[in-house]
Amino acid sequence: MKTIKEALNDGILPQDAECIVKDNRYYIGTVGYPLTMKLSILKKALVERKKLAPDFKAISHALRAAYQLLEIYETGDLKYPLKYREFVLAVKQGKLDFTATVQPALEDVIAKVERLAAIVVLPESVNRKYWEQFIVNVYDGYYDYTEHKESLTAK
Repeated sequence: MKTIKEALNDGILPQDAECIVKDNRYYIGTVGYPLTMKLSILKKALVERKKLAPDFKAISHALRAAYQLLEIYETGDLKYPLKYREFVLAVKQGKLDFTATVQPALEDVIAKVERLAAIVVLPESVNRKYWEQFIVNVYDGYYDYTEHKESLTAK
């Protein structure tokens, strides 16, 4: 059976943005494997790793929602793009170590949201009339964006 190094030389294993050779190791994401490791052992390790891997997409959604709640509790508003969008995207793409980076960030933001939820007073309901009229005004062209047209279409 071939080693990782032999498989790389033969073009069997990818070398791209997610799979790179560095410091005499083959990195898949953030985990490095020795180039002398047999390919069959690498495949078994990857199967086991996949079983234990967190669902980064689901975690990114939880983080996004928590950061949105945090912003609402802290400012009373929600602005786009989300302040933490780059971090949430990196989590979704699985680029960050779960134990060292993602889990502490998730625990931290959840703790902040829970603390703020207990002390921040928000309206019991949304002012539906205001937002319904806002949508009607946008559709009716009530807001004149023509003066900003050049800046919106500039390259």
